[in-house]
Order: sequence, then structure tokens, then C-alpha cells
Amino acid sequence: MGGCDQPGRAVALPGDSAAVVGTGFGSFPKLALTLGLAGLFGVALWARVSSIETAPLPDGDEAWYGVQVEHLLQGKPFAVRTGNGNPLNPFHAGLQIPLLWAFPPAFWMLRVPSMLAGILAVVLMYGLMARVLDRTTALIAAGLLAAMPVAVFFSRMGCDVSQTPLFNVLAFYYAFKGHRAGVLLSFLCCWLAHPTNLFLLPMLAPIFLVRTLRRHPDDPARGWRSGSPRCGGMRPSLRRGPPPVAGSSSSSTSRNCTCAWATSRAPFRRWTFRPKSSGESCWWPSSWARSG
Repeated sequence: MGGCDQPGRAVALPGDSAAVVGTGFGSFPKLALTLGLAGLFGVALWARVSSIETAPLPDGDEAWYGVQVEHLLQGKPFAVRTGNGNPLNPFHAGLQIPLLWAFPPAFWMLRVPSMLAGILAVVLMYGLMARVLDRTTALIAAGLLAAMPVAVFFSRMGCDVSQTPLFNVLAFYYAFKGHRAGVLLSFLCCWLAHPTNLFLLPMLAPIFLVRTLRRHPDDPARGWRSGSPRCGGMRPSLRRGPPPVAGSSSSSTSRNCTCAWATSRAPFRRWTFRPKSSGESCWWPSSWARSG
């Protein structure tokens, strides 16, 4: 028989045929998850770097970038637009310049920029998204990107569009941060990688606007979030004390406005801003009247 020294806790006594072991079992799911994620990312890394020179089969579009970079290094004329009219990707071609300058031409050089971009996209998906969302969401997103077949395929193809996932991650990160310059620069990089990334704009714009409005709820330029109207582009000063004394510096301040009310958030006191007439200048403090 087993005894109990504390309520709800079993203790093994001498002579018991079996003892219930409760410690250590709770760490098994965490260990299994860790091993599973390590295997997932390990296989994803192997799929991006193994036999990069031979699989898939060489393509003429990949060699086109290598030819243009070789012409550039030799001082010959080179094309600045692809056969489809897209601008030359400076990031893809720029990474090939030191490789072709330091090593003799080889097919693996054409795919190294895409391979690095694919690996870096998975790393930044977790590293950056964990800052703006949470670690669990970032880990799920990074795992999905690492195992996505199309992402693996383009990490092994030496074409300009292969850098799309990397710049997309940067664009979404700055959109979640509400960083204007970051969004503009990362979106410009997306467009330089391939013009079809313009379709990313309808997804970036709502995220950026919502994040910006949450960070600046009292910004006059975004006054539509608030329930009170604005007066002349500025919100009236709401204070709990009595109205300003006539003759003070605030009494000489005027606001041309047509707003009818503005209330503070205090539940026990409210100030009402009443203009003399519609479309007429509203003078402080004579137009302040205490109500309720």
C-alpha cells in the first residue's frame, strides 16, 4: 500500500510492488519538441546547401546574371534590365561580384546569393518577429518558412526573385514596428528584387497604419481614432480645474473651429466646449462652460 504524507501526493512505502514516478515526465514533451524543431531546421538547412551546383538542373536565366557580372568585371557593356524588362537586381548581382572576382567561374557561384538569402530569411523570421509579436508565433512562422517547398526551391535557384522572402520579412517587421523609413526602404528592396512584390503593399499598409495609430493615439494627424473632434487641427486642453482666468495668456488664445463638444475621460466630471455660433471663432475661456 502507498501512504500519503501530504494531501494529493503519493509516497512509495517499502514492499510496494510499483512506485509512481511523477517527476521527469513533464519534461518529455519539451524535449521532444526541441528535438523535433532541431530536426526540422537541420533538414531545411541541408535541403538548401546540399549539392547546390547540380540540383536542380542549370537554367539559362541563372547564367544570364553571371554573364552580366563577368562583363562588368571585364569592363564590357552589360545589360541593366532583364529580358522581361525588370531592373537588374543589385543585391543578387552585387553578391556575385566578389565571388567571380576571387574564384574562376563555376555554377555554384550563381546560386550562393539565393542560398544565403533563403537561410537568412528563416533566421530573421524568428529573430525579428519575436520582437514585434511573440516567440511562439515567430517560431511557428520560421518553421513554416523553413519547410515550405517553394522557399526551398528558390533558395537553390540563382534568380533575382529568390531574395523575395528575405526582404518580405524585413518589410513586415518594420510594418509591425510602425517604422516609416524602414517600411519604405524594405519595400524598395522588395521592388528591386522583383516588381511583383508590389502585391505586398495591400498587406503591409493595414499593419503599418494600425501599429502607427496604436503608438500615437493622441496624434492630431490621426484624430479619427478618437471620439472627439478636433479644433483647428488641435485638441482643446481638457482640465479638471476651473476655467482660466480672463486676462491670462490662455484667454488670448483663439481657435477657429466648428466643433460642438469635447469631453474628458474622467467619469465624474465633464467639460463642454461650446462655440458662440457655428463657424465662428471659439474663444477661451469664455466659451468653456461646466456641465453635469
